Amino acid sequence: MKIKYLIFLFLLFQHPPLSAQNSKSKTESLKILQNLVNNPPQARKMREEIKNASSWERKKWDELGELLKKEINTISTSLPIKVDEYTTGVSVALVGKNVAFKYLLDIGDENKVDIMKNMENIITHSFCSSPMGAWLLLGYEWSFFYYSLDGVYLGGVIIDADTCGF
Repeated sequence: MKIKYLIFLFLLFQHPPLSAQNSKSKTESLKILQNLVNNPPQARKMREEIKNASSWERKKWDELGELLKKEINTISTSLPIKVDEYTTGVSVALVGKNVAFKYLLDIGDENKVDIMKNMENIITHSFCSSPMGAWLLLGYEWSFFYYSLDGVYLGGVIIDADTCGF
């Protein structure tokens, strides 16, 4: 989890979306993005503005999508990667505006339900309370799929703007 968080935070530092693009510094950009995700009504308003944006404005945001695509390709070349003692990232893909991660979990069956519920809470909180949530406002959806070492599907978490109340 920490690796993905750092990578996408890096993207936001380098190319902050929305109103943060006009800010004077990267710190100011992050503050703008953090304030936005801390205020769901404001985030919903911004999401509406994005939906109703002119084609020129959308083109600027689409450029961010190209940067995201490059980052996803970079991440995929470093896989598989051990995330923690139980989790290994094995694949990542960007299809349209869906970023999908696949993980293998080395856990016992008795822990599966508790672990997956915990993962859902952690991932949802991470996106909905950090500047990464700005990607959701741009229409992106993040999917995290978990499998056992023998390939059995354990569960998944899908985060979109509605999940965060944006």
